[in-house]
Amino acid sequence: MLNDVFHFRNATGTARSLRVIGILYEQFAQGLWVSASTVKADFGIDAASLFYFKIREGVDVTRAGHDLERYFIAHQLITLNIQELINSILETTMGVFNLLQA
Repeated sequence: MLNDVFHFRNATGTARSLRVIGILYEQFAQGLWVSASTVKADFGIDAASLFYFKIREGVDVTRAGHDLERYFIAHQLITLNIQELINSILETTMGVFNLLQA
């Protein structure tokens, strides 16, 4: 809940706390969002872990995603077609609305 305190242990086992200042109800970018300095200090991660790629018009998005995953396999990259995911969410939402109207 908003303003709650989230308690966790960092990579070294030190107990830490974060206050919840906002909640994002996104389907494609879920997780705990914190500042880069917190990620570096508490988890020892010194790089971004979420990337958005714009695929050139005419390029097959699914194939491009698979190519990226193969290229970055050592880094365990997982790709999502955000437009396809949004369309699926909208389709489901509209289906529920149509059921309610019936």
